Amino acid sequence: MEKQSAAGTKEQKEFAEICAAIVQAEEGSQERLIAYFQQDMQKLSRYIRLPEEEIMQALQTDLLEYVIRKIKSTEFQS
Repeated sequence: MEKQSAAGTKEQKEFAEICAAIVQAEEGSQERLIAYFQQDMQKLSRYIRLPEEEIMQALQTDLLEYVIRKIKSTEFQS
């Protein structure tokens, strides 16, 4: 159980660092966010009946819009 907790903490820290980088408009931060969720998006794309390239682009765009909107609405601070 401690291993799961430690892994979750590491993932949460990584996600928070990516969000902080997005807030600071660091170069490559949006690409890091997409890479962070890439595997999950590929799994989801299997269940959507659209061409893979099209759905991946839509998922990436929606993810970026959602995270940026959430960051702005909560005034994310690192």
